[in-house]
Amino acid sequence: MKVRKNPGMLFARAHEAHASGDIVQAFELYQEGAVQNDQASQNNLATFYESGLGTRKNLKLAKKWYLAAWRNKPAAFIALNIAELCLKRKKRNQAIRWLRRAIALGDGDAALALAKLYLGERKFGCLGHAKRLLSCAMTSQSISPDALEEARCLYK
Repeated sequence: MKVRKNPGMLFARAHEAHASGDIVQAFELYQEGAVQNDQASQNNLATFYESGLGTRKNLKLAKKWYLAAWRNKPAAFIALNIAELCLKRKKRNQAIRWLRRAIALGDGDAALALAKLYLGERKFGCLGHAKRLLSCAMTSQSISPDALEEARCLYK
């Protein structure tokens, strides 16, 4: 019988291994924690698959683990990660749905990302949507300083 390890401890050890440069060990520990349903491990494992850290790059497995983390407990940062992955996979409509989920959870970075998508389109009404999203981003309590500055510059 295999002894289950504390997922929080696995995550801490994985984070420590990652910080010290032992990427393969970090990947293995995140994987072990992810299988035990640890949301932080699931999210980080997805990131490793997405970027090819400690393993081969695999966008399908990245999405699988991001979705597992989302189902574990919906969080804006996970929705934003999934949206960015969808954009990499050229799945624009899926990305927009995930950005909207992140925005509904108060994520200002997601509002900026969606505004930038709309600004890149030259369709009627997109500018108005983008302005409203930039305003939402600028008033968000959950936005990175760089994103806030970018939203302010784009709003002008």
